[in-house]
Amino acid sequence: QRQMCIRDRNTILQLAIIVLLAVVIALQIFNINNKDADSDFVEKNLSQQKQWMDHIKEVGKKNITVTNDKISRGDYSTYIIGDVTNTSNDTVYDVGIYITLYKDNNIVGTSSDSFRSIAPNSTLSMEGYVTEKDFDTYTIDYVTGVIYD
Repeated sequence: QRQMCIRDRNTILQLAIIVLLAVVIALQIFNINNKDADSDFVEKNLSQQKQWMDHIKEVGKKNITVTNDKISRGDYSTYIIGDVTNTSNDTVYDVGIYITLYKDNNIVGTSSDSFRSIAPNSTLSMEGYVTEKDFDTYTIDYVTGVIYD
């Protein structure tokens, strides 16, 4: 009878271990599925952000021009200045001008300027403040903007 009791306990213990393993496996499978869902969410979010960035760059490219741009060095500050023109018949909002600074063809810094809005067919003065003092050239890499319907 005592041997029977020990066998029953071993059987119960083995069943408990099997159930525990089944729970652990189920949790792992559930966790993997959640990671796939998280991965899909991240990929979708990044894709939407890229589409938005492409869109606002296209709005900037089609509707905003930067002219008369040059380096303006003062005793205590340096700017990239120029004229920013909205060439469209719509107000362009959230305008951003993005600039890269170079020394001997190597990137040494960035600058930018932004405008809350630029009215249709109008020009504003750009003043992109530059913290990097040692640069010799720059490029205006892209302009962004949004036109609301």
